[in-house]
Amino acid sequence: MTPDQLRALFADLDRSVQALYVAPQAILWVHREEIVKLAARAKLPAVYEIRDYALAGGLTSYGTDYRSLYRDAARYVDRIFKGARPGDLRATQRVRACDQCQYRKDAGRDNPTVDPGAHE
Repeated sequence: MTPDQLRALFADLDRSVQALYVAPQAILWVHREEIVKLAARAKLPAVYEIRDYALAGGLTSYGTDYRSLYRDAARYVDRIFKGARPGDLRATQRVRACDQCQYRKDAGRDNPTVDPGAHE
């Protein structure tokens, strides 16, 4: 998908479209800044599943906290490399599985609002 294709897609949106949900697809993530700009220009409230969209100026994101999951996986790998047997490692329950980030103009791009209680 190219930026021109994205612009054409937003130009063809029917006026009955009232909001936008952007799925966590790599091809879309690459164009996240353009998508955020186009959604704002079309005055469409948009929800994204990856926080990078909110960090780019999007309205809000709510989705899996991948950073936390990757840290947990790294801890397991570290323990295995240090000699632990995988079958002996206990599965841990996720305390925080979701991540929410909201962009506010008064907070600025470098300081988005993160509501840690929104997913508990």
